[in-house]
Amino acid sequence: MLPQSDKIWIRPSSIKTFLKNPYEWYQTHILKEYTAPKSYLTLGTAVHHGLNVGYEEFIKTGTLPNQQLVLEATSEEFLKLSATTQWTEEEDVNEFANLASRLTSAYHKEIMPTILPKYTEQYVEVKFDNNPYIAGVRGTIDLITQDDTLVDIKTAGMLSKSLQLKHELQLSVYSLLAKKAGMSIAGASIHEIVKPTSTLDTRTRIVKVDLQEEKADEILELLASRIADFYRAVNGEPILDPANLFHLQNSEYMYA
Repeated sequence: MLPQSDKIWIRPSSIKTFLKNPYEWYQTHILKEYTAPKSYLTLGTAVHHGLNVGYEEFIKTGTLPNQQLVLEATSEEFLKLSATTQWTEEEDVNEFANLASRLTSAYHKEIMPTILPKYTEQYVEVKFDNNPYIAGVRGTIDLITQDDTLVDIKTAGMLSKSLQLKHELQLSVYSLLAKKAGMSIAGASIHEIVKPTSTLDTRTRIVKVDLQEEKADEILELLASRIADFYRAVNGEPILDPANLFHLQNSEYMYA
């Protein structure tokens, strides 16, 4: 058993990586192999930061924040992150900075005026008291509205035909965490901001997500067991099924 301070926390945003590629998850979360963020991560993080600043102001004042405030916050965050981003030779940093502003502006214009925010960047966690390697699950919810809708904000390169299915598990886990923390959650939705193309401008949409909390709870138990196997393997301890350590049967899991 690991000391409590050394136990790993599962993050809802990393669950999909584990289901699709356990070894990639293992490299990042157990071996702690750092890789510089790629452009799309820097772009998304900068947009999220700007919108969070906007929603903080919205909650404080009760009125829609000035667009300039949100854009400046996005630009400042992008500038800070871009210094450590892994840019390719084909990528123009200034174009990405402009894109971050366009995405933020579109959201501020089309979605933010329709929302009454209650919490933004809400941290939640649930501890696993009896797991020898896993401390628990924790993460940060982008937004919870006054009508108790849990919101996840996504930036995308194109409109997804299966947006709900792709993110159902993540939002269901967030809902579980929020409820166990004593918060009221009545539903969930994704706020998607789609990058412009040569023929289409930036697009936004709100997509409702059906929460599958019971199934998500089952998957968390399975994941905790499998992740504990990783730690046993790292420490040279026996594990129950070494042949499947990096080869999950996807039929066992939802959304894999």
